[in-house]
Amino acid sequence: MIDHTSQLRIVLSQLRRNRRDETAWEILFSCVWPIVLATSYRALRGQLEPAKDIAQETLHRVVRYCDFEDFRDPNDFMAYVRAICRNVASGAIRQIGQGGQNATLEELDFVLSSRGRSETPEQVFRARELNDALIEALDPQNKQLFDLLVEGHSLDQMAEKLGLTYVNVGVRVHRLRRILRKYMKTHKLR
Repeated sequence: MIDHTSQLRIVLSQLRRNRRDETAWEILFSCVWPIVLATSYRALRGQLEPAKDIAQETLHRVVRYCDFEDFRDPNDFMAYVRAICRNVASGAIRQIGQGGQNATLEELDFVLSSRGRSETPEQVFRARELNDALIEALDPQNKQLFDLLVEGHSLDQMAEKLGLTYVNVGVRVHRLRRILRKYMKTHKLR
């Protein structure tokens, strides 16, 4: 019988080689789900249903943003996942303004669905201004790819819409993210 740490080490290695390995994802979720749920449950002071939503949002972020090349040690990966979970939970709690107590599932759903929105008119104006400047700086192919990313399409869906291979789209997305990071650093958005 393989323990969770060894199993997680194997799965991380598999996902570094092939991010689309469905079996590896299933094993990863089975290893990580209890810890993520427990972390969100504690952060929300014992509210199970909203904790499940926070846990799902955490795993959604892992699927979308995790670079498995950064994680050779399962303990480092789990620390990363716990940090994401605490950030998602604390962001939801902060936006609700109730310190996490008596927050309803609907309030948490609203917070999670509206994450990333600016609150003040100045922030909204600045975000639009930067967004317009960024889009103007992109070439037509990257503009189309950026739009698909913003709309939340998976790499498979983008490949189909653009008539490219999955690998080709993955490379283009990686390059686009590098452009976006450079843009954000140049404009001091980090």
